[in-house]
Amino acid sequence: NASFNSESNALSLKIKTNYAGILQLMFETNNDVNVKFTDKKKKSLSGICAVNEHAFAGIGVSSNKTVYAKIWNGTGTTEGTSIIKGIKYQIDSVTTKNGGSKSKARNLSKRKYLETLVVAGKTTTSWYKIKVNKKQKVSFTVESRMLQNNGKNLQLYICNSSGKKLNTNPILIDGETAVIYNKKYKMEYPVKTFGTTAQFPEGTYYLKVESKTKTSSGSYRIKWE
Repeated sequence: NASFNSESNALSLKIKTNYAGILQLMFETNNDVNVKFTDKKKKSLSGICAVNEHAFAGIGVSSNKTVYAKIWNGTGTTEGTSIIKGIKYQIDSVTTKNGGSKSKARNLSKRKYLETLVVAGKTTTSWYKIKVNKKQKVSFTVESRMLQNNGKNLQLYICNSSGKKLNTNPILIDGETAVIYNKKYKMEYPVKTFGTTAQFPEGTYYLKVESKTKTSSGSYRIKWE
C-alpha cells in the first residue's frame, strides 16, 4: 500500500536459506514495484530490481543464512494501493566446490559442463584445470545463469601451466538470466562461445573466472573442447 513507498520503509520479508543455490522470489502485483535483497546487517546483496505483474527476482545464496527481500512501490507515490499477492520463494540447489586458488582448481573435462555458484555479497575467484592432449585450437562455452549481471561481472582469463595469464584483457561474460512468464516461470540462459586464434601446444592450462560485483550473483556453467 501507500506506506511502502520508499526503500527506507519497504515491506521486508525474512528468508532462511536451508541450502546453497539460486534463491528465487516470485509474486503477483498490479503496479511497478522494486525489490532489493539484503543480509541481516542491512548490507546490500543485490541492486534494485524493478518488476511488475508476474514479478521475479533472485540472488545466489550460501546455506544456513538469513536474507531479507525488501519490496516497495516503484513509483514512490504516497497515494493509491499496490496489490502484492501469491508471494513464494524457492531455492534451486547448486552444489559445487569453488576452486578458489590455482592449487585447488577443479578439473574441467572436455565437452562436459561444470556449474559454479556465485554467492551474493562478495567477490569470488574460481580456477579450472584443463588438459590438452594434442596441439589444437581450443574453444570455451559459458552458459550464464547470472542475475543483474550489469554487463561485466564475470571476467575470464586463460592461463598457462604456471598460472600466468595468456590474455591481458579479460573475456567478459555479460549475459544474464531472462525470465519469461506463460502460466509458469521459464528461465532462458544466454550462451557465449569463444575460441583461440592459435593452436595450443599439448599441455596443462587453467581458466580463472573472477566475479567482480558483490551485488550480482547466480551461477554459470562452463565447458571446453
